[in-house]
Amino acid sequence: MGNSKRIQDNWLTSLEEIIREDEERVPEGWLSMIGLAKRLGVSRCHANKQVNELIEAGKAEMKTFRVWRGNRIYPVPHYKLKE
Repeated sequence: MGNSKRIQDNWLTSLEEIIREDEERVPEGWLSMIGLAKRLGVSRCHANKQVNELIEAGKAEMKTFRVWRGNRIYPVPHYKLKE
């Protein structure tokens, strides 16, 4: 029984390594909406409204990065102020 658990763990570890190869490194200066809301001290909903106004005004940009969350990779929008 212990051997089958070890085999399962080996399979899961190998699969996770392959999946994580698709993960993108988020460059410095880019923040997710959750990160922005925490830094601003507001709710995600409020931060989203503010960021959308900045994007519409051409003062911020959005880019989606593939990020590991929990047990899989998700496309997560990140935001950055334009210089």
